[in-house]
Amino acid sequence: MPSTTLAEGTCISINVKGSSWEERYQDTLLSCRRALAQHLPISVVFQHEKDNLVDKNALSVCVNCPDLNLSSLIIGYVGKENIQRVHSALLSGVSNVILDRITSYFSPPPNSKRIWQAVIVVTKCGKWLPKDNNYVYNQTLHLG
Repeated sequence: MPSTTLAEGTCISINVKGSSWEERYQDTLLSCRRALAQHLPISVVFQHEKDNLVDKNALSVCVNCPDLNLSSLIIGYVGKENIQRVHSALLSGVSNVILDRITSYFSPPPNSKRIWQAVIVVTKCGKWLPKDNNYVYNQTLHLG
């Protein structure tokens, strides 16, 4: 999705990755879905996981919703195509991150079940770096 320019900055929409493989992420997303339906405040933060076994540059996406006793719970990760641009944005100043929506799909048989996934919107001042579809886990980031 292309970025959108607003008075307070430039926004991009990011599909949160890795939500389907841990039940606790799914439980948190279901709670967030309820919070969104009730118009309860949810804050979203990124957490750099330097000790992540898959990628030292990993950024988890965490939510807080005091009204539902959710505190720093992971709902997934920034996908590898967005790692470099989000790290760069964090250094230059992200002004806002919101949980835009939660969607679902059904996993294929034989164990069909509903899988929840999140979309976040990140706002920063200035221009975003492009997506990097050639990013390889653990590569050195060029945060220009």
